Amino acid sequence: DAAGDEDGDIAGVEAAIVGSLTFDRVSLAIAGRDVLREVSFHLPAGATLAVTGPTGSGKSALVKLINRTYEASDGTILIDGQDVGDWRLSALRRQIATVHQDTFLFSKSIHENIAFGVREGASRTAVETAAERASARDFILALEGGYETVLNEGGSTLSGGQRQRLGIARALITQPSILIMDDATSALDATTAAAVSGHVRRHMAGRTTVVVTHEPQQIGGADLILVLDAGRVVDLGSHADLRLRCGLYRELYAE
Repeated sequence: DAAGDEDGDIAGVEAAIVGSLTFDRVSLAIAGRDVLREVSFHLPAGATLAVTGPTGSGKSALVKLINRTYEASDGTILIDGQDVGDWRLSALRRQIATVHQDTFLFSKSIHENIAFGVREGASRTAVETAAERASARDFILALEGGYETVLNEGGSTLSGGQRQRLGIARALITQPSILIMDDATSALDATTAAAVSGHVRRHMAGRTTVVVTHEPQQIGGADLILVLDAGRVVDLGSHADLRLRCGLYRELYAE
């Protein structure tokens, strides 16, 4: 089930997130269907986790448990050793930024779209820095209005890759304690995706990142790789370890 919204959210832990993440035998059922089954792993604060596996293996569902978009059916999820259900929902979501495959853009300027979510507003310098880190600067400046270009709702005048880069800039400008990227570079060509991944890795150094991806360059740069299939953990380890011992991983990323 999905967690309720933040209205009336007055109880729970409200603290600065350091970023350690633990799943202990976590299961999730949606509409009577088992989506995840007894998933367990521990990610130290500041590390990068790559979640990969075949289509439909439960990758996106797993990351939606971190900010309580979904609530686990069974098992325990800890952030900094504290049960995720004990955190104040607004505090949790303020410190966890998620970039989805499809970024929703508002009928506002590009500046306002990137600055969305920064409660006190964002300076032009901060917006431009975030755009640079998301490899969005060049295409923004090529538009007649630059950062003041007003988009139509949904941003349909932009390409899928341009929308994704604005979504990444929007996440980075909030300086999240935990960044979740759910197939967030899927519309980018390999060169641009690699550049964006490098910028994100440098910007998030010392902070926790969870990446759902099929991109080899993102997976290879992760500290820990979780391989899912049909909602279960097939294996967990480094790229080098998984290439040696995990047949499914070798199938997915055969060189």
